[in-house]
Amino acid sequence: MFWLIFLVSITPEITSKKTNRDVIKQLVHLYKDSHLGRRTPAYDGMKSIYTAGPLPFVSKEFVVKLGERDGRDGSSGSKRKDREFKVAVKLANKPDLHQLQQFLNSRQHESPQEAIQVLDVVLRAAPSDKYTVIGRSFFATELGPKGELGDGLEYWRGFYQSLRPTQFGLSLNIDVSARSFYEPILVTEFVKKHFNYRDLSRPLFDRDRLKVKKALKGVKVALAYRDNRSYRITGVSTEPLSQLTFTLEDNITRTSVVQYYREKYNIVLRNVAMPALQAGSDSNPVYLPMELCSIVAGQRYSRKLNERQVTALLRATCQRPHERERNIKQMVKQSNFNGDQLIKDEFGMQVREDMALVDARVLPPPLLKYHDQGRETKETPRMGQWNMINKKMVNGGKVDFWAFVNFSGLRQDFNSRFCEDLVNMCISKGVVGGRNTVLNDAIFRRIPLVTDIPTIIIGADVTHPQPGEDSSPSIAAVVASMDWPEVSKYRGIVSAQAHREEIIQDLYSLYQDPQKGSVHGGMIREHFRAFRRSTGRKPERIIFYRDGVSEGQFSQVLLYEMDAIRKACASLEEGYLPPVTFVVVQKRHHTRLFPADHNRRDQMDRSGNIQPGTVVDTKICHPTEFDFFLNSHAGIQGTSRPAHYHVLFDENRFTADQLQSLTNNLCYTYARCTRSVSIVPPAYYAHLAAFRARYYIEGEYSDVASTTAGSTSASGGGGIRALPQIKENVKDVMFYC
Repeated sequence: MFWLIFLVSITPEITSKKTNRDVIKQLVHLYKDSHLGRRTPAYDGMKSIYTAGPLPFVSKEFVVKLGERDGRDGSSGSKRKDREFKVAVKLANKPDLHQLQQFLNSRQHESPQEAIQVLDVVLRAAPSDKYTVIGRSFFATELGPKGELGDGLEYWRGFYQSLRPTQFGLSLNIDVSARSFYEPILVTEFVKKHFNYRDLSRPLFDRDRLKVKKALKGVKVALAYRDNRSYRITGVSTEPLSQLTFTLEDNITRTSVVQYYREKYNIVLRNVAMPALQAGSDSNPVYLPMELCSIVAGQRYSRKLNERQVTALLRATCQRPHERERNIKQMVKQSNFNGDQLIKDEFGMQVREDMALVDARVLPPPLLKYHDQGRETKETPRMGQWNMINKKMVNGGKVDFWAFVNFSGLRQDFNSRFCEDLVNMCISKGVVGGRNTVLNDAIFRRIPLVTDIPTIIIGADVTHPQPGEDSSPSIAAVVASMDWPEVSKYRGIVSAQAHREEIIQDLYSLYQDPQKGSVHGGMIREHFRAFRRSTGRKPERIIFYRDGVSEGQFSQVLLYEMDAIRKACASLEEGYLPPVTFVVVQKRHHTRLFPADHNRRDQMDRSGNIQPGTVVDTKICHPTEFDFFLNSHAGIQGTSRPAHYHVLFDENRFTADQLQSLTNNLCYTYARCTRSVSIVPPAYYAHLAAFRARYYIEGEYSDVASTTAGSTSASGGGGIRALPQIKENVKDVMFYC
């Protein structure tokens, strides 16, 4: 068997993947026997179709007609009108299946993406036809009960699906999912619910009108009085409905929208103080009264949810491990991969429906060191947690000035008593700006490739604005350890950069000053100088944990950011090139690890999840690359998500055991709580710092500004406004924590 890839061009061009699929579906229906050699191709919804063998041509053009409702005359009995499409199909490539086999057998390093893409499209073909597709997930009301989120929104259940190369071979990654959607209600009802507008007889202020426009732009609505013809909203009129006029088809007569609906459809509009929805272009707008428009079902709501909605969505998806495992198996059974004609008969594929069984190890927790003046000076965590009873912070600190603000109406004597109790508690625990605890092995210099020579551990992350915030910058944060050999106290720096730019731009900078000449700067350089001030030594080893990078960006991020690290080091001292280990930390993935036996309490924590310290580095990991899954924390509710660590570059020559142990041990040094955390603290701290920095610019990029100003920073950073300068003495404390 061999596969072929054909390029597809549809004229006129269609932006909707669903319509594209309908066109190709109709093409196969019409021409399968006569022109396609009785083959059923798999289609990716865009530019390519894949076949499990040759077609009787190299290049051919087809004509396909699709029926659609023609509601332009406005009559309730509107007829179907055929839209004609020209579809050009041209042979493009033949994926090498031998390369795929070599890669899966670890005999070839480069991933044959083309061949994997073919199989992925084949497996996604049937659910893409049946369900609402969002990214790599599928949603439908028949996949589980939907629920209300409030404010005119609801959630639908579904599943995530992705084909991945693993040491098993090709593995199908499936996980349950839920997503927010618009409720299929009248637009007037949505406006009432979403913006808490109770009286639609009053006109909207301009800022409120812009909010409505932002919430509804791109949403598809249907008109019941025109046989449910649908329109996509492009805007909202600046005038209320009562003042809107337009020219009739004779290009002479001008009439009002209110009068037109009364005379044409015998509809008396009530909410005439509200603006109209606008479809079409600004030069040729179509005005639609909100009260006559219903939101079409199955449309994703991509904007930021409020706290109440997030809680409701989390509650819907929060499932104990045995429940989630059962639901995933149900989704796989419902998908019926082995009963699908395209998968089974056309491409000769078979999917094992049972979950993969993998070997795992449980790493021991580290011994934690507290202050020698406490009744207990050491602690070995149990199941990822411990407490502060009878212990003091390993390092105290000094606060010269402090205050508290009491907004409650409590008794006056409470204030003085509260201050006294707070001071006593801080004294008893040795709190006030120092460090909670450190790794015992760090004090005795027993951590391989960390405590032998001065080592700096760096965490980096970039947070992006919510969808729809088109003018807000992305924010990069880099934190670095300042207390070698203990590596538990991190200094933080933040920087704004171009909208949705993932590569950190300010790791190293060089500019020309008229007086000073070449001036070096950047986050790495600043951290290295601070490290030397703090420890009296320069870093001789770098461990770099990078959060938030997708697999498609690995090579680009590694290339640019490693180059920036090298240049920053060389700018400090000629020939200064400390070895670097570059590790990407991924939390937003869909791999879940379940106990092999949910009745074995010795294999689980109290929540029913796998134990903290569980590491998997075989079978489901990449066939050629250095990666592992580490579940470093105890579950509280729901199913624990292990962190996925990818080692992209390693000059320090860590063994898998050494890096896994170091990463797991660091997860017990998180400053906020006496629990191990789910991702390594330097990456966690970088995320917190970037998240905190976004509050510094909150208000500068408001709803109105993002609607009117456009994307000033998306094109390259010329319009990026710098973050407020953080004071030097604040940088040296963990202000983000």
